[in-house]
Amino acid sequence: MAVADGLKQNQIGEVACCRTTEIEVDKLKNYDLIAIGGPTEIHRASASMREFLSKLKHVDLNGRYGFAFDTKLNSRWAGDASGAIEHALRAAGTAILMPPSSAFVTRPPKEELQQSTGANTIETKEERGVRKSREKEIRRSSAVLEEGMESKFGEIGLELGRALLQTATISKSR
Repeated sequence: MAVADGLKQNQIGEVACCRTTEIEVDKLKNYDLIAIGGPTEIHRASASMREFLSKLKHVDLNGRYGFAFDTKLNSRWAGDASGAIEHALRAAGTAILMPPSSAFVTRPPKEELQQSTGANTIETKEERGVRKSREKEIRRSSAVLEEGMESKFGEIGLELGRALLQTATISKSR
């Protein structure tokens, strides 16, 4: 949302923000800028993001601009999702306006989750697997942006809007 808010400040026209599960990829042709972001999981784009990106192979986005971003833990071992996103945007024909960027997130410590999910009780192997899966989902969904990330991405939205306006001005002068 912060990127969209920054874009809106440039008064460049309509800005839509939606989930990848809610948009038809063919409708992306209706936008001048396609900014796609998603979580980094196990050093790469999440499974649902990879599924969405595979759909981009079937759409021609020539003449459009792209920007890729991701969320991840602030660790050099975290990997990134933005590389795969940018690659898919380029393959679909977009011109990349800015290098990819990452928003860092924090998660509650495992100890807090273990207390809330009953990790110290006696459990079967199957129950342990279910609990671990539940803990993983809770940790993923409870991630919050580190301080300053929202304003950083608002600034990125402003820069993207300026770059988009500049490309439109250059195109009109030709």
